[in-house]
Amino acid sequence: MTGKRGRTLAERFWEKVDVRGPDECWPWKAGIGSHGYGGIRVDGETRTSHTVAYELQHGPIPEEYDEAGKRIEVCHSCHFRPCCNGAHLSLGTRAQNAQQMSDAGRSNQTKGYTEEQMKIAVLRVKSGQSIRSVARSLGINRNALANNLPG
Repeated sequence: MTGKRGRTLAERFWEKVDVRGPDECWPWKAGIGSHGYGGIRVDGETRTSHTVAYELQHGPIPEEYDEAGKRIEVCHSCHFRPCCNGAHLSLGTRAQNAQQMSDAGRSNQTKGYTEEQMKIAVLRVKSGQSIRSVARSLGINRNALANNLPG
């Protein structure tokens, strides 16, 4: 698929991802919505970055549904919403994803980032880095970070 300027979706997509080591999270560097997920325009609609990442790395998401009639979705094993590392992405039901988060002790995360990421963010802000630069470097929503800083 080629856009107006002759660039493929993959080219546009990967320039917005901080690709790191194979086991690390690969944060989305562009816009993060209030839901904590990155977004990219594809054929005139905004799609979440992790679903596009899944499709680019694993192929199309099948049209399968769970017992409740909900479509199978892309889940993060890392539970970091801006992550685009295909090794962290799998298909599952919403209930399976919630259970994985609970099992991992991550059910209390806020706006798509973990307690560990919040600790890192707080340390960086206290050391003088701007909230904007810290949020961008960690791939988290700037407003969510600002609203959740202690004191």
